[in-house]
Amino acid sequence: MALDLQLYRRVVLNAAAPGAGKTSSIVMLAKELQKYDKKIKVIDRDRGFADAIREFNDGKMPENLDYTFVRSWDDIDYAVADAQQTLGVDDWFVTEHAGRIWEFAREQYVQRMYGKSHAQLLNDARKSAEDTIEQAGVDPLSKDADAIRRKALGYSGLDGRLDWVPIKSSHNNDLYEKMIFDGEMHILTTTTWNPLDPQSADQWPEWKMWGRRPQGEKEQVARHSTLIGTYKRDGEFMWRTDFGDASKDRGREQVKDVPFTGRSWLSSYVEYHGEELVGNG
Repeated sequence: MALDLQLYRRVVLNAAAPGAGKTSSIVMLAKELQKYDKKIKVIDRDRGFADAIREFNDGKMPENLDYTFVRSWDDIDYAVADAQQTLGVDDWFVTEHAGRIWEFAREQYVQRMYGKSHAQLLNDARKSAEDTIEQAGVDPLSKDADAIRRKALGYSGLDGRLDWVPIKSSHNNDLYEKMIFDGEMHILTTTTWNPLDPQSADQWPEWKMWGRRPQGEKEQVARHSTLIGTYKRDGEFMWRTDFGDASKDRGREQVKDVPFTGRSWLSSYVEYHGEELVGNG
């Protein structure tokens, strides 16, 4: 009996430094999927995709690749609705640069609720804190003054419940959860790495030994079934799923240093695990 599509679909997070095969793999995958008549839809908040098209496909957008550079959250809502209508089994929905999409969700919310950019909101909060310090006669170099500043700028100048809850809802529910649970297509999210400083390392114990974590909303890794890292070593592109305690690829061997130069990491990944690029359901 074939697997239920909702159980079978791939939901993958690809973390990599710039130039380590994230975007180029999407272009390569589109080319590899053309012979199967399968499609890819990409939403993005970065300008690097055009460079990958020039480098890896002679500047021509693959016919089966639909690309959207999002300028508003309405663009994301439209792309999600369109993907649910047009993408099916073994097609792919790709969110490029998850960290930037997360920042974009916050920025769009602040613009709607406060009528200003997040940077302006932070500047206003900092000025308000300095005014409070001056009016209260507090020594600006004292710990009390620092406490006033931290309170004003805590949670990035936003309210932990009133602001961050709707921001997370837009990002998590209206984008990721809707695509993961309500569609038939595979899901790919790309992101880069965030360095962990000593102050934040204890918040991410599974990533502490690596000194970095995937960028984006903190539940990003948890909502994906597979975490794959891509990187470049001695001119060769490679992938790994072995991240020690942070590994995520249930039911498969955790591996590292598998080459994929000249193709997508996915085609190398399925070959390594004895699977197929399409049709595993």
